[in-house]
Amino acid sequence: MHPSYIPPISFNKLTIFGNYYNIFEKTTEKDGETILNLKYEEDFFSVSFTANDYIDGSNYTYYYKLLGLSNQWINNGHSNVASFTNVPPGKYTLQVKYYNRTSNIESPVYSMVIKIAYPWYLSIWAYCFYCLALILMLAVSVRYIFLKEKRKKQELLDQLDKKHQKEVYESKLRFFTNIAHEFCTPLTLISGPCERILGRPDIDAFVANYVKMIQANANRLNNLICELIEFRKIETENRKPQIEPLLITDLVLEISALFSDMAASKKISLDIIYNQKITWNSDKGFMTTIITNLLSNAFKYTQNGKRINLGVSIENGNLLIQIANQGNPIKEKDYKRIFDRYTILDNFERQDGKPAFSRNGLGLAISHNMVKLLNGTIRVENTPEQWVVFTVSLPMSIVNTDKPAEQNDKEYLPVAESPRILKLPDCEIDELKPTLLIIDDEPEILWFICEIFSDEFNTIAIQYPEQIDTVLNETLPDVIISDVMMPKLTGIDLVKKVKSVKNTAHIPIILISGKYEMEQQMEALGAGAETYITKPFNAEYLKMTVRQSMNRKEKLKDYFNSSASLFDLLGGKQIHKEHKKFFRSVLKIIDSNITNPDLSIQMIAKELNMGVRSLYRRIEETGAMSPANLIKECRLVMARDLLVKSRMNIDEILYKSGFANRVSFFQAFSKKYGCTPKEYRMKMVVEKPDQNP
Repeated sequence: MHPSYIPPISFNKLTIFGNYYNIFEKTTEKDGETILNLKYEEDFFSVSFTANDYIDGSNYTYYYKLLGLSNQWINNGHSNVASFTNVPPGKYTLQVKYYNRTSNIESPVYSMVIKIAYPWYLSIWAYCFYCLALILMLAVSVRYIFLKEKRKKQELLDQLDKKHQKEVYESKLRFFTNIAHEFCTPLTLISGPCERILGRPDIDAFVANYVKMIQANANRLNNLICELIEFRKIETENRKPQIEPLLITDLVLEISALFSDMAASKKISLDIIYNQKITWNSDKGFMTTIITNLLSNAFKYTQNGKRINLGVSIENGNLLIQIANQGNPIKEKDYKRIFDRYTILDNFERQDGKPAFSRNGLGLAISHNMVKLLNGTIRVENTPEQWVVFTVSLPMSIVNTDKPAEQNDKEYLPVAESPRILKLPDCEIDELKPTLLIIDDEPEILWFICEIFSDEFNTIAIQYPEQIDTVLNETLPDVIISDVMMPKLTGIDLVKKVKSVKNTAHIPIILISGKYEMEQQMEALGAGAETYITKPFNAEYLKMTVRQSMNRKEKLKDYFNSSASLFDLLGGKQIHKEHKKFFRSVLKIIDSNITNPDLSIQMIAKELNMGVRSLYRRIEETGAMSPANLIKECRLVMARDLLVKSRMNIDEILYKSGFANRVSFFQAFSKKYGCTPKEYRMKMVVEKPDQNP
């Protein structure tokens, strides 16, 4: 062989973990490079290479290096195998050369690229995922810290708000309690004289009714003051229960007997349900208060003719007292608000306004707190049969052996509401009097207003506003007086309802309320109310308001029944302002002389200081009918109204409307209305039987 011959090196074998592989199956060619592709787990491999020299091949010394892992040439001696272990993933270049010891010639460097794949968790997509996860973790961490700080701030604000709410609540309670104490002396000076007056044998019935009403409302105010003082004592923990053995069933029967008169007056059936005599350790005053207040609440929200059940039993070792009444169900969202002390005091602060919840009052609040002091529970629920059920559950308490501490204040015991002393007057319609409809859920107010107007009006009193449709179908009142705050239908809703019906939209409505807010008054007037009067009101002012409403109504009626409105009633055209003024002057003269049979064009012209021709020309300019026809039209309109709204006979109507004789009247009337005056009257009576003439 020629001394300068240098055979090329070729890569011919591949061994992975001692197993032989066809190297050509693992290699690819790209851009003139041979690339050996290995998987991540194929990091223990050997590559064989050879220089085909059959003469001098044994004198070759091989060298190799793996760029990317080492830059040092490794003397591999006569061996043509390069072995590698634990090669990390990446791209490497295997360079190989040999040295011919005989000719002292070194071969060129031959190379092959080796790519060891990265594991899936080190791939580009894996790193993208790691970056996204890191960003997400950072975002979650930042949001968590932000929310944590926000929650801390909110908790701090809630604590401050609760503290402020408690301070306001306590200040309100102190204020109301102090005011309540101040009311005691005036109430004594009201109740005492009332008792003296009622004790006189020669007292007038009229005076007696008013004094009884004053005394009853003084007692109501006194009960409210006692409740407020008791509520304050319980809230400040100055009232402790004194446990003793009690005959619960006897106590229940005794308390229910106090409501017998109320049940009889409202025709309510009060049923006491128990299976056995029950003796229980509890506080007598607390038990009396709880049962009395719950029964009072039941009677307050039970309509006439309905039922109330009071049940006493022992269940699971607890005393169970259930008071159920037929009535309007309570919304489930309002269950917790019934006994909420802040809502209770807010409702007390706005007694005549719209409360946050209508059943919420001091009586229920006192009962709730007393149940808590007895370590019991109280709850409310509705039944599918439209019953509202209050359930009190009390555990057996230990009898107090210690002598109770002396209390300076008299023990509070609620008073069962007595039936109303005043009876609403029976309505007897007098055709010669106007009719006044009065709507209020308080019987005393109804009686008072009825008594004020009884001499001048037919008074119809309604305690339940939902009955108004029945009343209006039977009688159309001249004026309606209504309270604003009423159950089921408020006064403002009632105004909207009445004004939305054509047959009742003309009726003036006067609203009475204890709310002074301008928004409430504007809402009432916007709904169509005639006047808004605030409580307490002056009786004479109310009477004057009703009279003015009546006068305004009569003036409007007189105007539309007069010749002054004839032009509009006849569907006239729009005319110039001066022509309209002149035309009204003509109508005024006709209206003033309508009963005069000698009313003529000449008389009108003379009254207007103009000639007959000038009168004709001016009336023609207005676009109206001729003067003669105008006079006849006015007389016919008056005759028609007298036929419908009076009881005059035909001859009287003929005279009142200014016709000279029956023949001309009958001819003109029949031509305009298509029937005789008598037939017209009968026709209108049949079509409007409920309207007074």
